[in-house]
Amino acid sequence: MDKNSSSSKYTSRIQLSQEAIPELLKLPEIDAGVINKACEWWVGSENSQRKLPEEFAYVVTQLDEYMRWRTSLQGRLHESSAGYRADGKIRSPFQQFLREREAFVPEYPRDTRPRLEHGIRSLIGESRIWREVVSMVQVAAFSSVPTLICGEVGSGKATVARVIHEAGNRSNRPYLPISCNYLSHESFRNQIREMVAEHGHPSDQMILKEMFCPFGTIYLSDIDQLPMPLQPLVVEQVRERYKPNLIDSSADSPPRILVSSSCDLNLLARQQLFRHDLFLEVAILQIDLPSLRQRREDIPVLTNHYLDQLSRKYGIQKPKVHPDAMHRLEGYSWPGNLSELRTVLDRALLMKPREIQLSHLRFDESDWLPLNSRDQDTIHTAVGILERAGFRIGSSAPERLISFMLMKERLLFKTSELAETLGVVNSTARGYLSQLNKLGFVEKHGDRKSAKWSVNLARLNGEEE
Repeated sequence: MDKNSSSSKYTSRIQLSQEAIPELLKLPEIDAGVINKACEWWVGSENSQRKLPEEFAYVVTQLDEYMRWRTSLQGRLHESSAGYRADGKIRSPFQQFLREREAFVPEYPRDTRPRLEHGIRSLIGESRIWREVVSMVQVAAFSSVPTLICGEVGSGKATVARVIHEAGNRSNRPYLPISCNYLSHESFRNQIREMVAEHGHPSDQMILKEMFCPFGTIYLSDIDQLPMPLQPLVVEQVRERYKPNLIDSSADSPPRILVSSSCDLNLLARQQLFRHDLFLEVAILQIDLPSLRQRREDIPVLTNHYLDQLSRKYGIQKPKVHPDAMHRLEGYSWPGNLSELRTVLDRALLMKPREIQLSHLRFDESDWLPLNSRDQDTIHTAVGILERAGFRIGSSAPERLISFMLMKERLLFKTSELAETLGVVNSTARGYLSQLNKLGFVEKHGDRKSAKWSVNLARLNGEEE
């Protein structure tokens, strides 16, 4: 049964590539041989982790998007209906995919493709999960819809936001990043005016909409930290895009809104710690960035990239990485994600080694590892068990949660203790514990006010199904 199933999927990929090739061959700037080889690579890459050749990237991204469209409602509708016609002729499925893509992403002229690909190249990674992120970034770049970028601290949210702006149809207008941690309800207008002043001279009389008007993209980082009194203003600004008779690419169009969060905004909205209408407005398109431990196969290429950058910065020869050191980098859990990887490599380069050895790598393990255990494999296994069970954590790295649970192995603990460890409010910690309780990882003792919790270590270790 499995054999037939995988065989049908493989045949499906062959069929999809054959449907796409005639239209792809019409692209004058891509050699026909490259297109055919890229399609062959895509057909055979379904169950492999082969490195994606750079010259195949554009074609493979198109094919990945087409495959998702074919399984979507619109794709299935096209397959079962002869209603789509162009000039009296029925369109091929790939033609209809391009047509609907152009309708959703109206500004996608071919002459912008090199600019798009140049921006996308700054998103380093070759894993399948990262290619899916890149595909979503391409959609966001040529769309005007508000986009929510989610991911753990250090996972690259600011980089993705900058790429969406620079590779998109609004790159000819300025980019305005705003940290919501910086804004306060009392003086936010002056704070915004200071940020805008780099790109113009806003007067004291200008209202918020007028100050934002010249910008192509506004990026609100850590929107979960935005004070509640300011959230209605963001809702109002986002809804500007619904005004009639505005061409999306015109200079008069309102700026595109990008927001990022390390927390689960949906959970915060349900807990009434974040406005639900704001969540709905900014999450029309959502890009979920994987943590570094979810894309371990990208660690060698990321290491190479950061060593390139840092060695040029310090004016030294780029060192090699010893296999033992690379194995350690690939096996570490990276609670700080890309930021921590860059920091670890920066520390290693202080010694100016010709080859980075295991002894050159220094990690901040003491910040999160349990006092009674320094076994990385145990923690990594437990994180995997939680994630496979469907548990998702927001701003804090899962390793901190695992560390806490291992330390409380035979002890009862309060919600407030977990909240303090993770650096979150009690209601958020209560929400996490409620999820863990449903999944069988913790048990509740007592009522809501005096509730205490205990850890089901057998479940956490994967001994119970």
